[in-house]
Amino acid sequence: MRKFNLKNLSRSEKLRYLLFLLMGISFVFLIVYPVYGIDVWFWLYRIDALGEYIRNYGILALPMRITESAYAGYGYGAPLFYGDIFLMIPSLFVAAGAPLLFGYCILSLELWGGRFFIAYFSARYLLKRIQINTLGEQKYVALVFAFLYQFFPYMVECLISRAAMGEVSAGMILPLIVSSFCALIFSEKAEKKDAVLLAVGMSVLVCSHVLSTAIICCVMAVFLLCHIRTFLGKKRMKYLLAAVGLTIVLTAYWSLPFVEQMLQSYVTVNGVAGGSSLYGSRVTLVELLFPNLAYSLYFLYRNGYDMGINSFWPSCYIYILLLAVILCVFKKEKWKDSMPMRLVGYSSIIAVFVSFGALLRIADKIPFLRVLQFPWRLLLLVSVFLAVGLTYYYFKFESKTVKNVILWVTFGCAVISGARNVYLMVTDGKEVISSALEEEGASSFADTLYQPKGANKAQMQERGDVVLSSDPALNYAWNRENGKIVLAYSNCTQETVLELPLLYYYGYSACDSENGGTLSVEKSEDGLVEVKIGEHETGTITVSYTGTKVQHISNWISLFGWIAIIIFLEYRGRIPDVSEQETKI
Repeated sequence: MRKFNLKNLSRSEKLRYLLFLLMGISFVFLIVYPVYGIDVWFWLYRIDALGEYIRNYGILALPMRITESAYAGYGYGAPLFYGDIFLMIPSLFVAAGAPLLFGYCILSLELWGGRFFIAYFSARYLLKRIQINTLGEQKYVALVFAFLYQFFPYMVECLISRAAMGEVSAGMILPLIVSSFCALIFSEKAEKKDAVLLAVGMSVLVCSHVLSTAIICCVMAVFLLCHIRTFLGKKRMKYLLAAVGLTIVLTAYWSLPFVEQMLQSYVTVNGVAGGSSLYGSRVTLVELLFPNLAYSLYFLYRNGYDMGINSFWPSCYIYILLLAVILCVFKKEKWKDSMPMRLVGYSSIIAVFVSFGALLRIADKIPFLRVLQFPWRLLLLVSVFLAVGLTYYYFKFESKTVKNVILWVTFGCAVISGARNVYLMVTDGKEVISSALEEEGASSFADTLYQPKGANKAQMQERGDVVLSSDPALNYAWNRENGKIVLAYSNCTQETVLELPLLYYYGYSACDSENGGTLSVEKSEDGLVEVKIGEHETGTITVSYTGTKVQHISNWISLFGWIAIIIFLEYRGRIPDVSEQETKI
């Protein structure tokens, strides 16, 4: 075995060790300090709820549709509207008895590590499928891209500052989508494996963050229109349509129930960012002008503990400025002949959109665009565009100075972007989270975005855990049993309406075990489960969320779809091994 000697390593080998060292440091940091982000409460709640569900019903009872403990037992249909594909591993640890904060650390490591390795694999795969003979060694190019993409400030802030794990998971899988999509469209010969990887990537995206899915689908549609001649090839069109169909199959267990619930018209989507407008969530001129660190320190001085959410925006513009300088000073390329140059241009357009108030006021008048909620979510695309551009020019220039500037500006922006949260986590982030959990429990942190019409969290808290009857003379006693409400009644002399302490979602059912038969379940004016009785003087009612036919059928569709994918990848469409002998590209 060759003895390790730093002096004998080539420059590329030294850089590889450095990049892996920086990645290792980031992993250690995430283990030692739980992330103290704005949305951390919601993710703690979801991990805790899923862990409790697995502990009570077993892993074979998945997928979970209702978090039973939310709102003090009223239940919340978060799993119906939020994909939980990446919560499985952390929740298994919690179900086995691990601390909740440990589960959250596992989630952070899962998404952070997955982001790096998926970016690396995706770059390697695309480079094998589309031969570009101007750069360098495949694994070296892929490693640099993965590093630049990994530490793009927006995604660092999504993880550390905002704890926006939905967007982090979307960013994690995005390189796979881009690489398989480009391979399908631009390679000399479209192949089945391109369609399969695209379907897998889109399926993971759908089941992790639906808004990012909408953004990516719109961008892909525009891209196809711009390259319609290439797309019209018979095989390419066939494989792309196959990828769409396969995505529907793989995501059926979540996407079909989601559509079903949204079509019932009982649910309301509460709250839009920034005072219910895209304009209210714009990136301001102050945020563009002030350096990142200075802006964070300003908020620290003015507000003390809270430094504000938007301390990362200038980093995006530092990237664009860096690339602009590289393009103008070091290399002169024609727009139409340079995809990296066009990507920089697209990034600049997006940057203008998220900061230009007049454009956002116009966008506010378009209902479809307002679904975006936060205009700066488009920076998800910028992170890919600029990482590709930076990687390309990193290898195009022979100047060591240019290369060092690219790498260290990237890492520096990432560190500065997370500076305020490093402070928060090191000081009292862990204690704040722990005390909150001790006082109220994770289940109390459920949001109010997808609620039945008429539901009000404050009213539920004031009402308490009680059953209301329209007949004062009715005698009844009830209790909860494993997410079910069992109610025994007597002296029922007329039609009576029972309003139960359960938030209504389509899929609740009620049966009278004493008299036989099912009872009608409806939504009350307060958005709660309402059951009518009156045919019998006495009875025992069991009310539970049993799901819908669409949910049950879609579970089997997705199960067989994933089994088919595994078989295909294993025996018929094996992805090329990235450890094969390297070629120059």
